[in-house]
Amino acid sequence: MKSVAKKCLIFSLALFSLVVILLAIFVFMLVDKQASTHPTHQINPQHAAYSKQLAKRLAGQLKSASHSAATITLAQKEINGLTALAHRAIPKAAIDIRLSPNVAVLLASYQLPAHLGEYFVNLKASLLPSTNGLELAKVTVGDIELSGETTLSLLSFVLDWYAGAGSTSKVLSSIQQVAINPMFIKVDMAIDPSLVNRSDDNSLLAKLRDDLALFGDSKAVNFYYQTLVTKAQRIPRDASLADFTQMLFSHAQDPSTQHPTASYVEQNQAMLVALALYFGTNKFELFVANIEQLQDKEWYTRYYHRQQVTLAGRNDLQKHFIYSIALQLLSDNQTSDALGEFKEFLDTNLGGSGFSFVDLLADRAGTRLANIATYSEAQAQQVQAMLATASEQALLPDSARFEEGLTEAGFSKKYQGIGSSAYESKVAELDKQLKTLPLYQLSW
Repeated sequence: MKSVAKKCLIFSLALFSLVVILLAIFVFMLVDKQASTHPTHQINPQHAAYSKQLAKRLAGQLKSASHSAATITLAQKEINGLTALAHRAIPKAAIDIRLSPNVAVLLASYQLPAHLGEYFVNLKASLLPSTNGLELAKVTVGDIELSGETTLSLLSFVLDWYAGAGSTSKVLSSIQQVAINPMFIKVDMAIDPSLVNRSDDNSLLAKLRDDLALFGDSKAVNFYYQTLVTKAQRIPRDASLADFTQMLFSHAQDPSTQHPTASYVEQNQAMLVALALYFGTNKFELFVANIEQLQDKEWYTRYYHRQQVTLAGRNDLQKHFIYSIALQLLSDNQTSDALGEFKEFLDTNLGGSGFSFVDLLADRAGTRLANIATYSEAQAQQVQAMLATASEQALLPDSARFEEGLTEAGFSKKYQGIGSSAYESKVAELDKQLKTLPLYQLSW
């Protein structure tokens, strides 16, 4: 018996060693010492304008299409704008998409965390024109090469495992044909309504929403959202945002409140999401399950609050602050900061209000508050008490010394562009000004 046990132990150790060796070889093949591509574009007014143009066109195409058919067109200059935004949001990633007569080539590199050494994961994939669905050429990750068919099979396996058998065929069959030339890529689609039916809990969209729970516990969010909607009826239309944060966070401090969760972090996240749902776009509701519909009186009150409630005496700063909270809870610091910068560059174009460091201050305040309020249990409890009594001046510091209304030419002359020492120095000033307030001196 001892001999059999010894042999089993030796076999197990050998098998474990083999798995470790194979895993090490696999990881070694995935990484490279150099990036295969580098950032070739940065956020600027032109890229911001192209991206806005793209968003408006896509929204119009999807709205005017039949309930399932749509055509998505991306111009090379619009793609360049998206890759610039992606790099600013994720500085360790570089993406380049190049269109040519018969292929669209995606090059991507991601730098691994510093403690893992100077290594990169490099990806190259080629999309081919097709009149019958999606067609990929060779896909390369590090030193590993896969055929297009193998790549799609692996993606199909993962998607079917996650969302149920048949999901992949629905997704892939929605892509009918792809046209590519050096100027643009066009994709004709016929989307299966069952994939995106928000009211169907079995749809892929609903499953992604519920499983990812990007906005946290939907029951907790609904609890605080309904609390906010009810109590907001007693707050004047032209109130300060601080009146709402005081009301909601003091409600959480009330010993008689029946909290939907015992975690202070989850309570704070849910209350911040409730504020984003109340003051932000209706699109935020896509990320939260089963949001109760408002009664007519509640809807009108919310509408006027969105338009008239201020921060530092300005409605636009309230919007910057709230939207940055939402974006931070959905993503991370770098993404929400990048989107704030993107919006300011958009404003430097003709008809815009100009680049505003005051707006950027409100953006960064919202981003930091979302982090600070959910940093740890102990800090979340402390922040909850602070926000229950926080005035408007405690949410946003004085911004009188920061510039606004900069045109594209004015911004370029003084700050050159994103990444310049002059620009980064000004952004550092914004963060230093935030830290003059006790709230933003906390860990984040």
